[in-house]
Amino acid sequence: MMLELEVSLFWLAVSLYAGSTLLYLYSLAYGKDRYLAPATWAAFAGIVPHSAALLIRWVRAGHGPYLTYYESLAAFSCFTVALFLYLQYRNSRFRSLGIVVMPLSFIMIGLGVLSSPDILPLPATFATYWLMVHVVFAMLAYGATVLATAFGILYLLKQHKQKQGREEGFWQRLPNLGSLDELSYQSLAFGFISIAIMIIAGAVWAKRSWGSYWGWDPMETWSLISWLVYGSYLHLRITYRWKGTRAAWYTVFALVVLLFCLFGLNFVYQGSHAGVWLIK
Repeated sequence: MMLELEVSLFWLAVSLYAGSTLLYLYSLAYGKDRYLAPATWAAFAGIVPHSAALLIRWVRAGHGPYLTYYESLAAFSCFTVALFLYLQYRNSRFRSLGIVVMPLSFIMIGLGVLSSPDILPLPATFATYWLMVHVVFAMLAYGATVLATAFGILYLLKQHKQKQGREEGFWQRLPNLGSLDELSYQSLAFGFISIAIMIIAGAVWAKRSWGSYWGWDPMETWSLISWLVYGSYLHLRITYRWKGTRAAWYTVFALVVLLFCLFGLNFVYQGSHAGVWLIK
């Protein structure tokens, strides 16, 4: 009974996110910003059943939603939508971020719901608050870097419209190019710090669980690679003044690396993280 309710709530969230995504894409395609408000309301309506389903899952599983793909994709997408809704509540000009955030979140929760809803028992090595710190900062890193990429993509699209001489309506109401570039940089810098804390918490957890801080497990290695990729962006920006178009494209590349680390790695490698986000 609880499983059916949980899955139904997830599918309701998927449907509302799909509607939000279509409205955002329509706004983007036709430059009509009057559809941004209903798109945002659809996202807000979707996060209600989404959050309720995650709470039911937490109660049923007896642990947080971070052990399987079904759980982690749903949790990460919920956190990202919540972060986006908070930002646009603080400043309505951030509504345009939904053009990137909502399609990505819709795809993530959709993939999660299509995967196995089986519940895994929490391994003994996971019974530590360091795991929670590790997961929380992984979510913060993901949310921040998605926003950084969203700002970067909006920068590229607005720049393209300016070159065409078609910057009107929706595009005129976006922050100027300099502001989009700076917001992308600030979001990415926060993501970089979050990845660092995620790695440190994971190292402490590894020491307590397996006896060493670092074992060059594939997940550990790719987490380090992700951190270095984002660190390289900051280095290029601060030292070589990388801004604008190059910086915007770099955020897209960096997000692909992070997505592979968080969700794609267990399809390719096995290691001490096997079992986490592995049930498809």
